[in-house]
Amino acid sequence: MANGDIFTFSDITLNVLLYRHTNLATRDDAITFSVSDGISMALIVVQVAVLDVGGEGPQRDPAATLSLEVGQKSSTVIRRSHLAYTDNTSPDNQIQIQLVSVPMYGLLTRSHSQQEHQELREYSSFTMEDISKHQIRYITSIETGSQPITDIFHFVVYDGDNNHLDNQMCTITVTSTPRQPPVVTVNSGIKVQEGGRVALSTNNILVSDLDTPRKDLLVWIISPPKYGFIENTNRGEAFLYMCTDNVYDLMGEDVKRKEKKFGMMDGVEDQVCNQVMSN
Repeated sequence: MANGDIFTFSDITLNVLLYRHTNLATRDDAITFSVSDGISMALIVVQVAVLDVGGEGPQRDPAATLSLEVGQKSSTVIRRSHLAYTDNTSPDNQIQIQLVSVPMYGLLTRSHSQQEHQELREYSSFTMEDISKHQIRYITSIETGSQPITDIFHFVVYDGDNNHLDNQMCTITVTSTPRQPPVVTVNSGIKVQEGGRVALSTNNILVSDLDTPRKDLLVWIISPPKYGFIENTNRGEAFLYMCTDNVYDLMGEDVKRKEKKFGMMDGVEDQVCNQVMSN
């Protein structure tokens, strides 16, 4: 990039910008940035310390994205595809990742066993061997709503010779879990005597929804029966799934096979339709 080129702050959080030293000099370097919100502007100077080290030191694995995605109120194991560093002279158990800051919307843990989990706080360390053994996990209990949330943590990487790679960052995207539609099961048809009435109950229609309590499920009629009618003994245009005193009334006509079509809604957006047959 040259003088006058523009990038966004998101490019920084996604770790797409790199400073690469040319090896032409061992002098310290400096970068001047201008930051604008579209109205005002601020200048900042970032100093670059050029270190003379005997070896290359720890390097980021090009296959590692330094980012991961997790659903709301869940957890995920941090793998080498998410975060990985290598060193020419140090094995994985000597490559240390020291936390400089921890996530805001979740926490990092190290598993010593299936039952024992240690929370990693600021300045805690773990190794690349821990990551290779799937012992590092990100856990969040936050609900994101309809928009994803970005979480980050910063760290420094050390090798066995104490060479270090500063200002490293991993980005975590906490996503909303897609809502599941209600599942409607018709256990049996409804039988009613000519001119009679019968109550609709959970013996006829059974509904389950992983995201919504039963008391919040709504039922509405899409296609009423031709030779009878649905009577709702509760007030209101919609009736709850749990109500069992809604009566099907058959008028005194020839007994025929009838069909009623219902819709189910969990109060947000998902819906299914089903049919109930009557004799």
